[in-house]
Amino acid sequence: MKRWFLCLFLLTALLLGAPTALRAAAAENYIYDTTMTLTEAEWQTLESQAAQVSSQYGCGVYAVLVDDYRSFTGDGSIHSAAKAICQQNGFGVGEDKSCVLLLLSMSDRRYTLAATGYGNEVFTDSAKDLVANRFENDFRRNDWYSGLSNYIAASQERLERASAGPDTRSLAQVVGAPGVVLLVVIFPCLIALIACSAMKRKMKSVAKAQYAQFYAVPNSLDIYESSDVFTHVTETRVKVESDSKRGGGGTTIDSDGFSFKDGSF
Repeated sequence: MKRWFLCLFLLTALLLGAPTALRAAAAENYIYDTTMTLTEAEWQTLESQAAQVSSQYGCGVYAVLVDDYRSFTGDGSIHSAAKAICQQNGFGVGEDKSCVLLLLSMSDRRYTLAATGYGNEVFTDSAKDLVANRFENDFRRNDWYSGLSNYIAASQERLERASAGPDTRSLAQVVGAPGVVLLVVIFPCLIALIACSAMKRKMKSVAKAQYAQFYAVPNSLDIYESSDVFTHVTETRVKVESDSKRGGGGTTIDSDGFSFKDGSF
């Protein structure tokens, strides 16, 4: 019953332009199946998973299933539909409304993966590709529950990696003092010894000549005069493209602060 109520609220709020009415509900729910594709048990499980991840990492993980995304936008853009759903219903966590949203348009089997706020830092263009790879095949087989579950799990993995930060440990901390000695001293010496031994074996048949003339090949060099003449300069220029439209970490962000990845299933 609760699921029917939320889906009806989502459709009413978006179609009638009444975003305020849904914000209290949207703040506590993350999976919206307006097409009734999922069973009640599947919806409850996915809702619980998404809520746990969103709460743990401070970035909302949302999924919305609609019949046709064009019902939610005036310009026919799936990006506009995703932004309208996020903005009009208060999706996101914190002041910057950090979130990632998977919008599925069932009639034309299209999707967009949208991110904003802190979500842009975590779900970069390449990260969105990795997340999409986890659910696309499931949706193509009409396995909606597995696809959404994998979407949530992949989002959790990206958020977990981002929260851990880069590995700033020193070499000594990673391999220990004996490992440092092995890598820095013993290995280079061993490689140098092998190289010198190989060169020495090749030089066994070589002996010093008594006179310099023995080092010159007969009739190979006969120079009477030489000079250097400066004639011209060749200059190569490479255009550096502006990167002003891209966010940090390789994320393409639009003027409204959203980034997207589109696809079909």
